[in-house]
Amino acid sequence: AESATIQRRQNQELQRRSQIFDAKTRIIGVDICALDDQVKEKQDRIVAEKNRNEAYASFAIRNDKLGLKHQERENEARRHLNKEVNDFRKTYQQPQDRKEWDLNDPHALRKEKPARMIDEEKCGISSVQVLLGEDTQHENRKKLQAEQLRSWTQKQLEEKQTREREEYEANNSFYLKSCEDDRKALELEQAERECKRNINLAVKEYNLALAKNRRDREQAIKKQELDDNLVELGNHLHGDFLTENPTASVSAYGAHRVIPDRWKGMSKDQLKSIRDIQKQQLEEKEACKIRDKESNNEWITNNKNIARITILMENDLEQKKRALAKRLGSVHTFNTPSALNAEKRIKSYSRS
Repeated sequence: AESATIQRRQNQELQRRSQIFDAKTRIIGVDICALDDQVKEKQDRIVAEKNRNEAYASFAIRNDKLGLKHQERENEARRHLNKEVNDFRKTYQQPQDRKEWDLNDPHALRKEKPARMIDEEKCGISSVQVLLGEDTQHENRKKLQAEQLRSWTQKQLEEKQTREREEYEANNSFYLKSCEDDRKALELEQAERECKRNINLAVKEYNLALAKNRRDREQAIKKQELDDNLVELGNHLHGDFLTENPTASVSAYGAHRVIPDRWKGMSKDQLKSIRDIQKQQLEEKEACKIRDKESNNEWITNNKNIARITILMENDLEQKKRALAKRLGSVHTFNTPSALNAEKRIKSYSRS
């Protein structure tokens, strides 16, 4: 709200400046509209301030009322607490209830009984207040005994009435419980009979259904066996075993292989082809023997020629050695370089 007010004032100031400094729109003299706006703005500001003060005042009044109510509630709670404390003290903390009250009681002497009326044990022999054989509490004892007897009788009567009432209630409860148990037993028995009847009916229907299913199954099995027997008989009659179909013995791994348990032996064409192949193999074997024999003969001949040539070459080499030895002549020493070179030439020639 404050920022909006500041923005509005800035806008009004800009409008006022545009009116004053603009020669076309400037008015000579007093600006009545601006004064009216200022008066209206002042009145609005006064009204807003008054409304804000009234709101603050109402808020403060409301807070004061709440504070007063809270203070009253707190004072009431404090008074109530103090009252309860005083009542407790009056009820449970009386002066005569204190354990030292007998020492501080201002009327202790007035409350004391004469020596003859108090406990006889406190009266000694020298007090001459109690004599031997004297029964000073006879009347009181008679009254106490009568009161005790009356109390016992009343108590026994109350106990008898209570016992009779409890017995009557127990018998009544037992009777009601027995009736309820009998009713539940009858309901259970009826439900059990109904359940047994339903179970027997269901078992009977189930057994009938089982018997029907068994009859249907036996008929279906017999029909299936008859059909299977007929099919098996037809298969045997028209099968490969009795018809001795040769194609049935062909293996799936190749046409040259057969299934042993289905093979009925070779046909005439197969036997003829086998014999032809065997004959051809014999002919090929004989031709191979002839070729091997000719090859061995050629090999022997070649070996003989090679041996003869080798002998001739060795003889020629010996002749050349002797001719070279004659040409070189006799040499006194073989340590000279020329002799060594000659020997190397002879060895190399002999190797070649």
